[in-house]
Amino acid sequence: MELNLYKKCIFRFQRDLKDLKMKADYSSCDPTGLGDWLQDIALEYRQYTYCLVKNDIDKNFLTQMTDQDLRDCGIVNSIHRKKINQKISGRTCL
Repeated sequence: MELNLYKKCIFRFQRDLKDLKMKADYSSCDPTGLGDWLQDIALEYRQYTYCLVKNDIDKNFLTQMTDQDLRDCGIVNSIHRKKINQKISGRTCL
């Protein structure tokens, strides 16, 4: 019984943290608008702004990022990495 309650608490915490990361204003530490660029793919991609900014990645550096770089920055979902890479390669000017 206690284990189920613990798992529910962890799940809710992770869900709330993801929600906060999507709603946060990163303009003070993200002058290139990386969060908005990610949100153009889909709203849920905005959650990755924090992990990228934390690793000193901005929109201008994205063209140099590999799939492994994105994984190392904390984007563990392979489909999300693929969609981010597709958007990177489809843009001539970030």
